[in-house]
Amino acid sequence: VVQFETLTFSQIEEREKVTAELKKKKAAHHYRQLFSTPLEYEAYKIAHSNGARGAELAAFLAQCAHESGNYKYTREIHNGSNYEGRKDLGNTMKGFGRLYRGGGLIQITGRYNYERASYDIYGDARLIEYPELTENSKVAVAVSWWFWENRVRPKVKNFSNVYRVTKIINPALKGFKNRRRLTYNYMRNYNDI
Repeated sequence: VVQFETLTFSQIEEREKVTAELKKKKAAHHYRQLFSTPLEYEAYKIAHSNGARGAELAAFLAQCAHESGNYKYTREIHNGSNYEGRKDLGNTMKGFGRLYRGGGLIQITGRYNYERASYDIYGDARLIEYPELTENSKVAVAVSWWFWENRVRPKVKNFSNVYRVTKIINPALKGFKNRRRLTYNYMRNYNDI
């Protein structure tokens, strides 16, 4: 004789909710295993949640990987003295080059970018007052996506064009071969994410 458990409607709903949560956790665990660092996974999450897929997702992750030394650094290693006096970056006062050197994974640079990112993301001047906040992993990911969404996305139609994407992020094309290799690796290894 087979006995069946009698459940109320609310018990069924609760079990369905628990099952859905377990599936979601299992999927998140699977994706976390695909990435080499928690920071890389956070970059994936913000890009994916904002609609980046395929070549665009690969390009974003590759550029972040290159600029951050494979997700190790969230602030430019160089002291920023080479940005002193760069009016195109908003570095109009002595010390701004050092203060507003590259921050985040994509390494936004210059007072102008810090100001725009700060107001667009937070609605206040916190990144201008405390540029070191870009060293925080959540802020590093947020400012990198801000840069991508405001500076890269509007200018790129084909994200497989590594030259075009790189030229926007690094006009001197420094590290182009590595950026291209990383982009193609992401496209090959993560084409279904």
